Amino acid sequence: MRKYPARVAAWSALAVAAVMFVACPSADRRQGDSQRQTGLTDAHYPGELRPPAALGGDWFFRQRVTIRWRQGTDDYERSFDAVLQKQGPTLELIALSPMGQPGFIITQVGTEVTMKARAEVALPFPPRFILLDVQRTFFDWLSVEQGAEDRPLHGGKGEVGGELVTESRAYHALVTRTFARLDGQPPGVIRVAHSDHVAGERLPRRATLVNGWFGYSIVIETVEQTRLER
Repeated sequence: MRKYPARVAAWSALAVAAVMFVACPSADRRQGDSQRQTGLTDAHYPGELRPPAALGGDWFFRQRVTIRWRQGTDDYERSFDAVLQKQGPTLELIALSPMGQPGFIITQVGTEVTMKARAEVALPFPPRFILLDVQRTFFDWLSVEQGAEDRPLHGGKGEVGGELVTESRAYHALVTRTFARLDGQPPGVIRVAHSDHVAGERLPRRATLVNGWFGYSIVIETVEQTRLER
């Protein structure tokens, strides 16, 4: 049985720290070294990373991201700005520094994930972990098509990628979504909540992901969203 080390609990927080504070050459080498030191691989965060072409229409989003976690008896919080863009077969996440410059860019084309960094960003985990949280939070899981008419009116449940996905909706708009592994590994539940929906906008103004598998939470406030033309 695979063990899920306690240090995994703070991977999102460490990612933010890396973006904000680490800057030196040889990013590709250090990225690999960092993951070897933690021992984390894609298998440590199971789940189905869906191809962007299956995620609906094309949009640009500017967001404010706040990550909270606990180490021992102390609570920590980090915030940063980000840009999320979905266009055709490509999903792209750009984490911005306090000066508004890209810290790193994670790109998914089909099922392939790559990362580029202007400066050294020694993520202690694969960038796929971050995109899994993005997809769990914002994209539909229980409907093949993304139009409002295809989404369950009041929610439902189904099995996707070895997980039981349960949704609660109010007139199509997502209220909560949970993910639980069918094999119980890792144990616990990932819970997503949406609030402050605005008619005509793709994402809610505020979304929260609480990762009960690894003990962190992410609050994402979408401050700008624009539909993109193909």
